Amino acid sequence: MGSITYDFPIYIAVLSIPVLIIGGGLEELGWRYILQPFLETRFSSITSALLTSCIWALWHLPLFFIPGTSQFNWSFGLFCISIVGMSFALAVIYRISRSIWLCIFSTH
Repeated sequence: MGSITYDFPIYIAVLSIPVLIIGGGLEELGWRYILQPFLETRFSSITSALLTSCIWALWHLPLFFIPGTSQFNWSFGLFCISIVGMSFALAVIYRISRSIWLCIFSTH
């Protein structure tokens, strides 16, 4: 019977960085670098993070209906809860560091 191995060569991680940035990291430019600061000029940090998470969740909603996507078999409610947590964490990371790169690498 086949076995599961957990060997993961470090070069795979290094080679995956451009894919991670292009595949999902570019979203952080929109959420953390543009939307979050824009909302914070009008609302509190907490309200801004909550609004960002709502928009982020709605952005991904179509993926829950497309067979073959990673979200297809997920629960949208649980996804929303995780997005709210991630949004608050990434808002704090960006607010403290002003580094979009930390946010990009934190989501992967």
